[in-house]
Amino acid sequence: GLPIVVLNTGFWDTHYKNDDTLKVLGPRFDRGYSAILDTLKDEDVTIVVMTEFGREPTLDDHLGRDHWPHAS
Repeated sequence: GLPIVVLNTGFWDTHYKNDDTLKVLGPRFDRGYSAILDTLKDEDVTIVVMTEFGREPTLDDHLGRDHWPHAS
């Protein structure tokens, strides 16, 4: 089998309308992630989900969340 697989879902940059954006991206990610887990349920694998940085804990004037290096 493959030693490693990388899957990039892209564009989680929620500088504008964070909550509205995540209402679309969250379920899309959930369906894909659930399918991967279901497909690999009988395999001996490790699955890691990560991001390259964190987000501010509060919404800004555009209802978005900027990068927050304190979370990284």
